[in-house]
Parts: sequence; structure tokens; C-alpha cells
Amino acid sequence: MLPLLVSLAWSADCSTPMTTTEARTFVQQARTAVESDDVARFQERYRSFVQRARCLEEAVPKGPWAEMLVLDAIVAFAEGRDASTPLGTAKATDPGVEVPPFLSDKVPPASSPSGPRAPKDVYLDGRPTDVLPALKGDHVLQRRTAAGWETVVADAWPKAWTSGASGQKQPTGPRDPAPTPRAPSNSVVDVFLGGGPGLARSAQHPQEPGDFLPDAKGTGPGLDVSGELQARGGLVGGVARVRIPIWLGQLGVRGARVPLALEGGATYAIGPVLAEAGAALGFSALREGDALTQRLEIQPFLGGRWLHEEADAGASVALLPDSVRAALRGGYTLPMGLRVGAEATAHRRAFRQDLADLGLQRDLLHTELSLAVVVGTRWQVR
Repeated sequence: MLPLLVSLAWSADCSTPMTTTEARTFVQQARTAVESDDVARFQERYRSFVQRARCLEEAVPKGPWAEMLVLDAIVAFAEGRDASTPLGTAKATDPGVEVPPFLSDKVPPASSPSGPRAPKDVYLDGRPTDVLPALKGDHVLQRRTAAGWETVVADAWPKAWTSGASGQKQPTGPRDPAPTPRAPSNSVVDVFLGGGPGLARSAQHPQEPGDFLPDAKGTGPGLDVSGELQARGGLVGGVARVRIPIWLGQLGVRGARVPLALEGGATYAIGPVLAEAGAALGFSALREGDALTQRLEIQPFLGGRWLHEEADAGASVALLPDSVRAALRGGYTLPMGLRVGAEATAHRRAFRQDLADLGLQRDLLHTELSLAVVVGTRWQVR
């Protein structure tokens, strides 16, 4: 990239850490600039990415960094400069990164890195490395220490990292010649907000065959609005979820019903998965005579959530002796923080209905299945 980067690298403001969502935003803006043949704008977005990279508190997200390098290669090719170096780094960083067909013959063959043994907890372009290979072109170089993460974007390993490792070229154009350790931050807040159309099927029928009460059932469309907050410090944290489905035409009754559902509890990190336990509050829509009533129930729940840089998935089950609720949710976060996902729920509840005027009691079952598309946003704060 341009030497101008050298003079700008240490001006980044690290009052807030760089996030994966921010990295994707830089890439999206850089891509828009390249598609518009706005080289100056691309260079400015590339510089901003490099400046903010020193504020990372984790390994650089490999996907966005590889995509930025491919865009750099496109600009280099258009200007008659070497495109193979950034392409080689991009493919080594993320083998699945998409390369335009007109640059496919510029991708250098893959090779196994070799060099002096690396110190502990050193990362090359987002991946841990056991060796310090000779470098060419821009690379994101990181090491994790007791004081926090240090990040450099440079064409050679910093001298302080290579003490005792012979044969290493020292940086000639480091993007951050004096990396500043970032204090480790184990506190993370993940926020999800969204909503979208869905379809629900409700049914209510007697538990005993031969009961005179006919089945009550209905299928209807609706709107599902949901939100989630995951906050954690180290291995432990908390979760809060709200779901507000607005369903139409259920159980043969005209109009809308809103079976609000809430979950709240504690989480424990097991690798990339968060185990959840807490309490769930929900409403059951029950047909009693000619009326449709909603009964509140509070249940303990267990669940799990897998949170990746882009993808997320989770499940939870709430139980009482006479009632069970289950939910599946997942999605994928696109550049600019746009998340597209789906949420499926199932509910089954047994209850007893008193018919005082007839002097009878009936044991009934309520079941409900729903599926909704959720379009919204996801962001992360550290």
C-alpha cells in the first residue's frame, strides 16, 4: 500500500476497541469506492482500517482483512502495480476469499511458512503462528501479552518480537512503529434487535378421546419482534430476551393476540458456546367457551448460544410438569451490521377447564408452532 500510511498509523484513537462489525463496515465502504473507481476514497478507507487495527482486543477478523487485501490488489492491478503480493496474503489469511476472475492467474501458489521459532501467542493475519516467516507486503502482526494485545500492520516483524530470532528483516515501513498494548478486556455485550413476518399454527383439543368439545384450531400470519442482550465478563455473564409476536386469526377467533415471552438468566462460556439457565415468562392463548384468554406461566429454562464473528445460533427449552416451550434461533450478520435470521418456537400445555354451568371439568391440550423471519441488526461492544 502507499507509503502515506506510515505517517498516519499512530494517529488512531483507541478510546474504543475495533470490532468485527467496524471492520466489515470499512470493507463495505472500500468495496463501494472500488466499484465507483474512486481510488482516493478506497485509499482513505484502507488507511482507516490500518489505523484502527492497532485498537484490536482480539485476533484480526480474517474475512474482512482478506477482503480488504483483495480490493487492494484490484486497485494495484488497475494502476499497473504488483497485485500478487496482497492476493497471496489474502488467500493465506482466508482461503475462501473470493478473487475476481481477471486476477485468478495473479494468485501465487500456496506455501508452508518457515522461519525462526515464534515467541508465545504471536498471530499472523489473524492466525496463531509457531514461526516468524519472512514477510512481503502488508500483514497484521499481533501478540497477546499479560498487558493486552499489541497490533502492528507492517512488512516485517517488530524488532522487540524477534529478539533471539536470527535472519529477520526489521520493519522498513511499519504502519505502527510503537505498538501500544491494549489492556485485556473480557467484557463483551452482544445486542440483537429485529423483526419480520411469520406464520403460526395453534390448536386446542381434549386429552380424552370422545370428549364432546370439538377441536379449536387456526393458522394465521403475523409479525414477530424480538430483542436479545448477552453481557459477559470472562466466563460468566447474563442474558435477557424479549419476543413480541403479533399473531392474527388464531384458534378460530378473529383479531390479534400478543403472547409476550421473556427470558432472563445467567450464562457460562464453554469455548465458543454460552450455556444459559434462568427463568422464562410466557403467555398461553387458551380457548374457554367462546372467549380466548391468555394465561401467564413462569418456567425455568435451559439453553445454549453459539456466537461467531458473523453467524449465531441458539436453542432454549422451558419446562414445567404440565407445559414445555422450545425455541430455535439463528442468523447471519452481513456487512454494515445487517442480520438476517429465523426463529422457530413450539409450545405444548395441558390444563383443566371448569364448566360451572354444566358441572363438568375437561382436560385439554394446547399446542402452538410458529416460524418467523427476522431482519434486524447485531452489534457488539467491548
